[in-house]
Amino acid sequence: MSNFIFDNIPSHVFGLRIAHVGNPGFLERTTFTDIEIISDRSGRGDESYIYGRRLPDGLEFPMEIYNTNGFQFPSYEVEAAQEWLFGKSTPRYLSILDPDKGNFSYLCYLTNPRIAKLGGKVYGWRFAVRCVLPYASSDIIENTHTLNQDISQITEYNTGTIADTYLYPEMSIRLLGNTRFALIRNADDNDRIMEFHDLRLNEEITIDNKNQIIKAASNDNLLNGRFNMNFFRLAPGVNRLAINGRMILIFRYRLQMAVGGY
Repeated sequence: MSNFIFDNIPSHVFGLRIAHVGNPGFLERTTFTDIEIISDRSGRGDESYIYGRRLPDGLEFPMEIYNTNGFQFPSYEVEAAQEWLFGKSTPRYLSILDPDKGNFSYLCYLTNPRIAKLGGKVYGWRFAVRCVLPYASSDIIENTHTLNQDISQITEYNTGTIADTYLYPEMSIRLLGNTRFALIRNADDNDRIMEFHDLRLNEEITIDNKNQIIKAASNDNLLNGRFNMNFFRLAPGVNRLAINGRMILIFRYRLQMAVGGY
């Protein structure tokens, strides 16, 4: 039996633990092998033209959770637990905490809930975990770099087990001293540059690279000519970064993981 976290709330708050996840061997099975090749017969010759691959649908597996101590739940806790777990309007992260296999997180909905009763009393729930991604994720990784030099060198790692996949981390930048610009060059992404200029002193910027959202603490519109529109990404493997400007730079992301590896 394993503990879990859903929507940032640990299962022990409700006295719940996982009794069953998926089918036997589920956690040993890779989740990223069933791909569809996109191609057509245009052009000459017998060989098809390959456009790339279409990702598989999101994972889906059954799960059961029960009262840790084998007790029944009073009605008010049943209502509170169901509000926490089911009927969410947007997908939430489910983290399964397993000391033997490692922790994996799934961006998902919990669907088709059924109450598990014994003698007319509620002891837990059975439901389906329907993921919006075809793979799992690691725990959150957060790396903070305090850069007091005009030019600095740092390294970040995209070491997930999904090959050839970029990561788009969340970032925050807080300028230090009299610095009014920030430039990040990634030597391992063909020297791709993210650059801000003409910023306020001590400006604080938060960046959601995946959804391409930038917010400045000053409320300045940085998309109006002060950003080069290259949102940052981590290439697979090692990423050697050259930073121009003094700042506190924070990266926050989850690695993309095929459950069980390849």
